[in-house]
Amino acid sequence: MARSSLRPALRALVVLALSFAALPALAQTYGPARHPTRYLYVDPPPPVRPVMVVHTPTPPPPPRQVVVVQTHTVHPPTPVVVEPPTPSLQTRWFLGAGFGGLALLDGDRSAVPAYTLELGLAVDSVELALHADLAPSFTESDALYTVGAAFRYRFLPDARVHPRMGVGLESLFRNPEGAETARAFAATGELGIDLDVPTTFGALSLGLDTRIHRGLAGDESARVTALSFGAHFALRFE
Repeated sequence: MARSSLRPALRALVVLALSFAALPALAQTYGPARHPTRYLYVDPPPPVRPVMVVHTPTPPPPPRQVVVVQTHTVHPPTPVVVEPPTPSLQTRWFLGAGFGGLALLDGDRSAVPAYTLELGLAVDSVELALHADLAPSFTESDALYTVGAAFRYRFLPDARVHPRMGVGLESLFRNPEGAETARAFAATGELGIDLDVPTTFGALSLGLDTRIHRGLAGDESARVTALSFGAHFALRFE
């Protein structure tokens, strides 16, 4: 039993001895033992990046604008009271003539030819007229004529057609043939209408009118009531 257990150990020692004996021959055959080349890779540190400090110049401050504020005290304007212009009075002289008839209202009412002359002053729509009526053949033997003054008012001053009316006073003269002239004081009233035609000197007025004569005092033969009527024209000068 002891011999059988030693055999493997002896075999191992023999193999080991033979291995050491063969080492020189192997060394000569294959040369010295070579070890593999080992490389050491060292990662270099990352390059240091230079820090560039850029100095941006500070922009100069904007120029200061000096604003001068002037304050003014505004006073409200004093209200101006404008008076409306006073309308100026328009004055006109006029000269006219007419033709028509004259008839007695308290006797023989037949009409006889009569003529009229007038001269007056117009202030705006108011007129003062001096007039004379003449009926040379009032009767077969005498004549009748009147001289008087009248105030008139013409309506529609801005129009061309003017109705008018007026009142006045006058003297009646009755002149019988071969006898003394009879006189009487009379009142008159008139109505008429005028058409004004503009001219270079003013206006030419054409119209129709009628006037009543009423004797109030004086000689009985001259104190009559008569009616005159007719057409007339007048030159109105500005």
